Amino acid sequence: MQKSVEYVVGIDISKQTFDVCLGASVANPELKKARFTNNLSGYESFVSWLLELSADISNVLFCLENTGMYHRQLVGYIINSSCGK
Repeated sequence: MQKSVEYVVGIDISKQTFDVCLGASVANPELKKARFTNNLSGYESFVSWLLELSADISNVLFCLENTGMYHRQLVGYIINSSCGK
């Protein structure tokens, strides 16, 4: 069974911050951009930002580069937020 994806999020991550670009469906192609700190507070703000934009985390495709240690905590937070619903 294939899961539907409503949004795509591109993430550029570094030691201190991560930049996010949210793209919606073809019907709503406007891009939303934001920057967050690369820590727990930033992860919480990021998920809140997605929810404010009506982006249900379980219907989002997240794309980011494997940067070694800089991305791991964010990915874990996203996975736990998605599975906790």
